Amino acid sequence: MALILIVDDDEDMRLSLEALVHSIGHEAAIFDSGTALLTYTRLHEARCVISDMRMPGMSGLELLQHLAQRMPGVPVILISAYVTDQLIERAALAGAQCLLKKPIAPADMIGKLQTILARSR
Repeated sequence: MALILIVDDDEDMRLSLEALVHSIGHEAAIFDSGTALLTYTRLHEARCVISDMRMPGMSGLELLQHLAQRMPGVPVILISAYVTDQLIERAALAGAQCLLKKPIAPADMIGKLQTILARSR
């Protein structure tokens, strides 16, 4: 069972993603900010991080930069309701696995998670 960390300032999105992760047999921990995630005591156990792009305080891209320093190689899936070609490029250059557009089809997120987790065994 993999630990997936979920960061989104929208409680409904956090709970929805948490339920989705549990539905495929993995453990999830949810956070309302990047700052809260970075203080999590089990941070280094994470096999994947799912983060919203637009949040008060630290953005998803800023969180990705912090994670790259503290946990090099941890896969990060970014999500946003405001996806543009420029944002997709910025996310890719920053090292994100992908940028998914909200609302996210559950099958798309499950597919991405299963691919990432299969590669990181």
